[in-house]
Amino acid sequence: MRALPEKIILDLCGGTTAIVAEKLGRKWIGIEINAKYLEVAEERIKKAHE
Repeated sequence: MRALPEKIILDLCGGTTAIVAEKLGRKWIGIEINAKYLEVAEERIKKAHE
């Protein structure tokens, strides 16, 4: 992931970018228009915290 540490990372879907951002100690914002894919991304992020 290439961004300045003070910048916010944008995850456009899936949640995988958000997971990497968290592992690198970065802030992130996730966007998903499809409710089903949003649920998948939320579950993926939740599992990454376990």
